[in-house]
Amino acid sequence: MAAPPPNFGGPTYASPHMPIKNYLVESIIVTTICCLPLGIVALLHSVRVDNDIARGDYAAAQRAADLAKKYSIWGAVCYFIMVGVVIIVAILMVVLTDPMPQHEDMPVPPSVRDLQKVQGFRDFEPNL
Repeated sequence: MAAPPPNFGGPTYASPHMPIKNYLVESIIVTTICCLPLGIVALLHSVRVDNDIARGDYAAAQRAADLAKKYSIWGAVCYFIMVGVVIIVAILMVVLTDPMPQHEDMPVPPSVRDLQKVQGFRDFEPNL
């Protein structure tokens, strides 16, 4: 059997003897968990891989597989960037907000003696 002719610097594409990964599982995971728009694009390209293989167009199938992989990776990267931003914003909200006012800022409740002066009950003694 003769060897295929050498490819001098040109792109290499899969042949009928080399299976092409369609990245369908990765596309579904990205679509459902990570980034819906990029996941849908990756899903469309991953489905195109099988269609191109069935037609015998292995070069188009390889291009579609590469695009499905690229969009799946970008969808996952966008997801992790968004999660990181949410974590940073949550940390900043906790750090920058003052959940408990300082002692000087808290209103002082009126004492029993102040209430006695205001209400006129001078001989009232609280039973504490």
